[in-house]
Amino acid sequence: MTSQSNPDPVYSTGCSGQASAPLWFHATVRPHRSLDRRHFVLFFMGLLALSALAALRFWFLGAWPVAAFFIVDALLIWGAFRLSYAHARSFETIALLEDALIITKTSWRGKTDRHQFDPYWVRIAITDPPSPERRQAATPRLYLQARLYLQERGQSLEVGEALSPPERLSLAEALKTTLATKKAGHPPL
Repeated sequence: MTSQSNPDPVYSTGCSGQASAPLWFHATVRPHRSLDRRHFVLFFMGLLALSALAALRFWFLGAWPVAAFFIVDALLIWGAFRLSYAHARSFETIALLEDALIITKTSWRGKTDRHQFDPYWVRIAITDPPSPERRQAATPRLYLQARLYLQERGQSLEVGEALSPPERLSLAEALKTTLATKKAGHPPL
């Protein structure tokens, strides 16, 4: 997650290039991938080497159908990683302007959904948030239930789905603080 609250207001520009409203808050949420391209290649080459050795062993023992399963297994793992890296292209952007909280979700296929909320009416809801005492001794299972929603007049939208639970709680706190500052009439930070 990348988020920022700037000391100097950043201005968003419309199609005409004219400055419009100051940007109070901006965050871009992207799914985390633990292996970069170079490490994936190293991992997969090691996996291929082990699969080839095991397949050759079974081939020479006369169990050639088992050897074929090792090759199919390596291809399935490659396909799963490829699909995972394709999904990593998805992201969501959260932008708080003077008169709107805009959430833009872009899928891994490039489809973009834009949702707009009134910053004075939007409510941030966390389902089953852990208490500070439980947060210190929290297990990953406890955090998985904490979901972050933006709600306004019957409209509800889950945000930060790609974040880890502690990051989701941090995003909620940052949004709450920025919205409270805006509602109090203070200038953007």
